[in-house]
Amino acid sequence: MPTHLPDNPADWPRDPYALLGIARDVDERGLRRAYAALIRKFNPEHSPEEFRLTRDAFESVRQQLQWREIGGFSVESDLAFSGTASSTSETGSPKESPGTPSHATGPSLAAELAIAWTHAKSGDWEQAHRQLAELARHHPHNEEVRLRRYWLQSLGHGDVSQQPAIELLRPHVQTQGLLGRIGHLYLRELERHPGELLTEQTAAILVGNCEPGLLLVLCRLRWRQATAHDDWAVVQQDLARLEPLLMDQWSLWASLQIAVLELAHAVSHPVTRQLIEQAREAFAEVGGMSDLQFRYHLLEQAD
Repeated sequence: MPTHLPDNPADWPRDPYALLGIARDVDERGLRRAYAALIRKFNPEHSPEEFRLTRDAFESVRQQLQWREIGGFSVESDLAFSGTASSTSETGSPKESPGTPSHATGPSLAAELAIAWTHAKSGDWEQAHRQLAELARHHPHNEEVRLRRYWLQSLGHGDVSQQPAIELLRPHVQTQGLLGRIGHLYLRELERHPGELLTEQTAAILVGNCEPGLLLVLCRLRWRQATAHDDWAVVQQDLARLEPLLMDQWSLWASLQIAVLELAHAVSHPVTRQLIEQAREAFAEVGGMSDLQFRYHLLEQAD
C-alpha cells in the first residue's frame, strides 16, 4: 500500500494530485510515473475500487495538463495573447478550420486578435467582445477567433445576453469533429453541463471525427452520467454504433471495454452481464484477459 494513501479507499483524498502523490506543477512524465506506481499495487481484478479512483485521478490531472498547455498559454490564469501560438500559420495569421473557406487576409487577422485581447487584458471587456464578435462575422470558421470568444464568454466577460460558452464551441465540434484545442475545451464544458452528455447532439459527435483520446474521455463521461441513472442501454447502444468504426483500432476499442468493465463489474443488471460477456469475448479474440495492464497497453506506464 502506498504510504500516502489510507487503507480504506473511502478515505482517499478527493484531490487527484493528493491521491496520486504529485505536485501541482507535475509534468506528463511525472504523472505517468506516479500513476504506474499505483497501478502496480491496484489492478482492476483484485482492487477494482482503488483502480477506479486511481484511474479517475489520472484522467483528471492529464486533462488539466492538456488544458494548461492549450495554445501554449493559459487564458484562465493570465489572459495572455501569444502571437506565436501553434494555431498561427507561417505568415502569422491564425488558421481556418480544415475543410472550410479561408477568410484570413495575411497577418492582419492576427494583429486584430492581438488588439482585441489587449483590451481584454486591460479590463475593457466590452470593447474586446465587440471586436471579437466583428471578427467572428468576417471569419466564421476561424478556430482562433472562436477560442477567444469562448474564453471571454466562459470567464463571464462576453455578451451576457449570449448563449452559454459551450454553444460557441458546439458548431465547430459538430462540423469539424472532436479535435484539438476546441475538442479538449468542449469536453470540459460537458463536465460542467452533464445534462448535455445524454443528448442526441452528443451521440452524433461520438460517431463523428474524434481524436482517440478525446473519444475515450467522452465515452467515460457519457457512460458515467447514464449509469448514474441506471441507463445502461446508452452504453450498449454506443458500443454497437462504435464497434464497426473501430475495427482497425484495437487499442481504443479495448480501452472502451475496460471503461465498461470499470462501471459494470459490481452492478447486477441484465445489460451489465451482457456487456461484461461482450468484453470477455473481445479480449478472448486476442488471447484472453490475463495481465491486461501490459498485454493490451490499456494502463499507461512511465516513460
